[in-house]
Amino acid sequence: MTTPLYQHTQSGHLVLLAMAAIVAATLLLPPGAVHPAIRLALPLGGAALAGLFGWLTVTVDGSAVTARYGLGMIRRRFPLERIQAVRTVRNHWWYGFGMRLAPPGWMCDVRGLDAVELTLEGERKFRIGTDHPAELRDAIRRAVEAAGRRLTTGPEGVRTSREPFR
Repeated sequence: MTTPLYQHTQSGHLVLLAMAAIVAATLLLPPGAVHPAIRLALPLGGAALAGLFGWLTVTVDGSAVTARYGLGMIRRRFPLERIQAVRTVRNHWWYGFGMRLAPPGWMCDVRGLDAVELTLEGERKFRIGTDHPAELRDAIRRAVEAAGRRLTTGPEGVRTSREPFR
């Protein structure tokens, strides 16, 4: 892996808070209120989920953009040569959080509505949630240009084939 041009970690406060509440509630139950296996499984499961989905780290380096949840077991990597366009977007609140398929395409997010949308080969789209959308967009643009490629320009510096030039 090359030296990161950009790296930012965003904490998923709601995920971490929910997992902490599960752990605390399970540990505070009186003895005998639940089966001992459940008393052990719930806090371990909550801690595991917090480790898997509690934060999102986005890294841009000389070869790819990587979005990695928690400890890194769940990740998506986008080689720079596959990125056709990049732009900042605002997600609807009903798209929710996590890694999932939403109307614009696949997305990953842990908090907030701001995101950067990558248009990949074949017009596929992927959104990466961030609390610093302009910085992430600019870092991706710089990395793609440093790799010797140009993004299609248009509104906000980016054009996809479905958007007219203005």
